[in-house]
Amino acid sequence: MIDLKALLQPRSVAVIGASARPGVLGHRVIENLHRAGFTGAVLPVHPRHPTVLRIHCHRSVEALPFTPDLAIVCTPAEHVVEQMQLLGAKGVLAAIVMAHDPDGEAAGTPFKLAIEQVAKRHGMRWLGPRSAGMQLPRTGLNASWMESMPPAGKLALVSQSSSLAASVLGLAAARQIGFSTVVTLGDGGNVDESDALDYLATDGRTQGVLLCLNKISDGARFMASARALARLKPVVVLWADTPCEPVPDDGAPMVDHARVCRAAFDRAGLLRVDDIGTWFDAVEMLGYGQRHVGDRLAIVSNGMGPALLVRSMLEKRHPPVVFGEHVKAELAPLLPKGIAPANPLNLGVDAGVARYEAAMNAVVKNDAADALLVIVTPCRPAGSDDIATAIAKVARSSGRTVMACWLGGASDKVHATLAAAEVSLFDTPDLAANAYLHMVRFGRGQDALKQIPDQCSFKSSLLGRDLGLSDEAESVEYLRAYGEISGAVMLDQPELAGAQAQAVLAAVGLQGVAPGNQPATDAPIHQLIPLKIKVADDPAFGRAIEASVGSQMWTLLPALNTELTMEAARALSSELALVAPCAVTAGAVAKALMQVADLLVGLPEIVGIDIPGFAWNGNELHPSAPRLWVQAHLRGQRHLALQPYPRETEEKIVLRDGRVALIRPLRPSEDIPLLAELLANVAGEDLFLRFSKVIQGIPPELLAKMARVDYDREMGFVALTENAQGQPVLLGVVDAFVMPDHSEAEFSILLRSDLKRSGLGSALMKKIISYCAARDIRSLVGLILKNNHGMRGLASHLGFSSTSDPDDDMVTVTLPLTKADN
Repeated sequence: MIDLKALLQPRSVAVIGASARPGVLGHRVIENLHRAGFTGAVLPVHPRHPTVLRIHCHRSVEALPFTPDLAIVCTPAEHVVEQMQLLGAKGVLAAIVMAHDPDGEAAGTPFKLAIEQVAKRHGMRWLGPRSAGMQLPRTGLNASWMESMPPAGKLALVSQSSSLAASVLGLAAARQIGFSTVVTLGDGGNVDESDALDYLATDGRTQGVLLCLNKISDGARFMASARALARLKPVVVLWADTPCEPVPDDGAPMVDHARVCRAAFDRAGLLRVDDIGTWFDAVEMLGYGQRHVGDRLAIVSNGMGPALLVRSMLEKRHPPVVFGEHVKAELAPLLPKGIAPANPLNLGVDAGVARYEAAMNAVVKNDAADALLVIVTPCRPAGSDDIATAIAKVARSSGRTVMACWLGGASDKVHATLAAAEVSLFDTPDLAANAYLHMVRFGRGQDALKQIPDQCSFKSSLLGRDLGLSDEAESVEYLRAYGEISGAVMLDQPELAGAQAQAVLAAVGLQGVAPGNQPATDAPIHQLIPLKIKVADDPAFGRAIEASVGSQMWTLLPALNTELTMEAARALSSELALVAPCAVTAGAVAKALMQVADLLVGLPEIVGIDIPGFAWNGNELHPSAPRLWVQAHLRGQRHLALQPYPRETEEKIVLRDGRVALIRPLRPSEDIPLLAELLANVAGEDLFLRFSKVIQGIPPELLAKMARVDYDREMGFVALTENAQGQPVLLGVVDAFVMPDHSEAEFSILLRSDLKRSGLGSALMKKIISYCAARDIRSLVGLILKNNHGMRGLASHLGFSSTSDPDDDMVTVTLPLTKADN
């Protein structure tokens, strides 16, 4: 994980190109640093100015009295590379480049490459080009050209757009929203959106993240970072789509990049919004930790018009819950004559505090709803403050998600009362309704985040070594598929159609339609239906699936399982009911989507699929006239943004005391509570030996690091057994971080303190060694404290060699890996 301490926690800042002229970039940055009250050292650098804002100015980087943590480069673009070279030679570890790239915004321009070469040579991390800088309100650091700095708070802002970040800060100030960290990434430095998310996952001062993106540099890294963060903290993303570079038209299908990004955000558990105003409304809800609500909303109002507006907005997707008879019986005596106890609940224009409170209690105590929206209109006879107090009381006692809408505006006291009870307050019914919909969608995203698709029935590429075949018929179909693809790749024939394409699809059970509209099976075809499925290679996220019926379109990222496909399958099936000549079950649509996803997981050589229609025989869907596009695939090259759960790596072991333990890949959503229990059962001395520092309590940021896994570059295995009540108990964990070029992987391991010499440590180490060797990783390395004699002995027993520096407390152990280790 990238170390951003020098960049995001600097104790001293140098400003290269500082200026005494008001309005100039170098002057604005110095002025902001001075005005915000940063207590660290500020070092202006300019060859001619003796002082800037009464701060002594140094003539050059070489003349600086000490090495600053952070340098802000405000010079014109033609001087940036030279100044970065001087900063690197000075030992500066972090820099912000504010100049625009004269070669354009694309990645890999000569300007960016020149800066990156310098940064790589000196181990520097840098933001930019065209970064507005960063802010740390809690320390009074405004290392940016943005004049507005918000108060300290618990939200972080990460934006690729500097101008949008400046606009957001202005709006946040008007809403009195505070921030822990503000980072503008710029156009392509070596600190990207994934690095920022990794940092914020371990930042204890940040409880929620606002993310503004217009491009994603590495989809797989982004998904790993975003999913790890979203398991711990709510993330709201505003996507400002930037069109991708045009792709040469070779006839292969294409998918909409913006749709793929939206599918990725949903799959990562992020809450996606479309405008800045909605961004803040969503934050209003998520900021109180109300992270998951059900579909049952109750609306209580003293005026029917605003309540009906909310109901009309929710009707199609999440209609308000219908009250049960026992709830109606309790509500009826509270209401004016002639008003029925229904949802929305109209309390009448004369509703006072007592009626509001009794009605709210009747709804929540009878479990009639998951969330409650209370609308207060100006026609109320009671004071606003009293009603706010009643709402706050119900919110605290019920444990439900409670929202309030105050038409005509709320007083400062109402704001304070509701905020203290963590009740979200909105000015209009439509804002409240949208916020509720965001919460429901966020909850579904969190559910999707918990889904772990299994590995498909065949696991490797066309020349793969592990076919996992179960019977002779299955073997024939798999081998035929591999033969068709390998032949096409060797002959440089990118497109497969007709019998060739059908043979490949048959490997996952998608039996094609033969001439005359008859399937390869004996089942009769009833009708052709207009369900289309295509697959294309997205530049950021790899293979993506697009399924459509008419105007109804869904984009999905493999790997998939039933839960992840059913929402799309139901929507597509409903649309088919309107346009197809026969009914098609959602289960059949979901099965076809999963079969296509399995094909992509198991055959990375497939880069495109076009199925323009299907035939339906009453039980299954059969692809009609499919076409496939293939190309050679290099081992280690990622073709999916999300890897399936590698169930085949699970195994049972027997410990020396006779207990049976299951070793399996880590499942973050399930295992975070178990990891917390593990840490609680590790002695302080053992924690120090593992983490090289004193660990007090169970820091959430530590759990975030331990639970981070993507089943590819970051892999973890846990060992579990059961207690007397049949509940899982985590005994130990081992993980490995793999370098992008597979040159090496770095491991770490932690066991319960009462399991030393049980054989578990050796079993977990052998597991991670076997896993890395099977993936052609050339060596496994680890850093061990010199006084951790137990771990050093185990490493030596397993064949690791060790090296150390006399002045260092750590020993580096290394194990060369070969296939024989598997």
